[in-house]
Amino acid sequence: MENILHLGKFSNEQVGGIETAVNTLLVGLSLHFKLFNLVANNQFRNKVVERAGYTEYHAALAGMFARTPFCPNMLYRIKKLHQRYQFSIVHLHLPNPMAHLASEILPRSVKRIISWHSDVVHQKKLLRFYQPCINRLLKKTSALIVSTPYLAENSVQIKTARDRNVIRIIPYGVDFDYFLIDKYREKIDQIKKQYAHRFIVFALGRHVYYKGFCYLIEAMKQLPQNIVLLLGGEGSLTQKLQQQVKFLELESQVHFLGKINKEDLPAYYHACDLFCLPSIDQSEAFGIAQLEAMICAKPVISCDVTRAGSNVNKDGITGFVVSPRCPTALGKAILKLYKAPLLRHSLGSAAYSYAKKKFTLEKMVTQVKELYYEVK
Repeated sequence: MENILHLGKFSNEQVGGIETAVNTLLVGLSLHFKLFNLVANNQFRNKVVERAGYTEYHAALAGMFARTPFCPNMLYRIKKLHQRYQFSIVHLHLPNPMAHLASEILPRSVKRIISWHSDVVHQKKLLRFYQPCINRLLKKTSALIVSTPYLAENSVQIKTARDRNVIRIIPYGVDFDYFLIDKYREKIDQIKKQYAHRFIVFALGRHVYYKGFCYLIEAMKQLPQNIVLLLGGEGSLTQKLQQQVKFLELESQVHFLGKINKEDLPAYYHACDLFCLPSIDQSEAFGIAQLEAMICAKPVISCDVTRAGSNVNKDGITGFVVSPRCPTALGKAILKLYKAPLLRHSLGSAAYSYAKKKFTLEKMVTQVKELYYEVK
């Protein structure tokens, strides 16, 4: 069985969309390969964790720079890991300069595969210096995976890979069995009882600028008192968002859930009436959470951050897609679904069918497995 190394950003313990996607992929691939994941720790110490199907190595975190981890020790760790396991493929999850730098320690005989999760959107000044490094890596990469046709066709940052015709479109996949409603009946009933007879809007993600939660909170001001927002996650903007809720006098309508345990997360999707992803720019290249909501047959309200019709959420089919940074548009979409239970049901059913057709774990794992065999 071949040894394959993944270079992620953080551990699945620090749950984010990309961390969840990487973990799901590794678990699915573990039947076919011996897998390792080298990531940044959240503190200044090394650690080894045995996951379901793979081994995860945490490199000591020295600090954060431009929202990315800085782990000098990762260079030493990847060298020692390769000496021990002799990897045939290294699978990088980018953009992540630390993982990129660490991969340069490996010999050219180790095939490079990249999952390009999103473009660098805000660090434009630093990108001017980093882009030549990206181009050099793309010149020796065997394949570059993107999750959407939009990235494949429009990203300037991966033009070198497009010119070399090594881009593969492989959508994220989710384990549908994990979200089966029967596993979570007790927790679902508990949530519904807590917010009895109220219409639940659920939103989830790190509390950072590009998630757009401030616009969703502002939208709640124009909605009936019977509509509540359950906002999961935490981050650097949590306190600011809480202050916004207090300023708008929305304490009875907006409830902060904090970090939701992974085993409880499906219950919140099932308990809600709709899911909202109010992201405001292309830092949100996909939005795993909206896919998880679709699997639970919930309509999704999202924002058109690409303006190219390539959203995972299909306007008028699986939910509504509105303009970003627009509380009025978000409020109108929520109110429309609040007033139309039959429409909510039909959009939710269509969302489930669409996700089942396009975004299964089996499809993602099969395509990546075939790619590994192809590039060897």
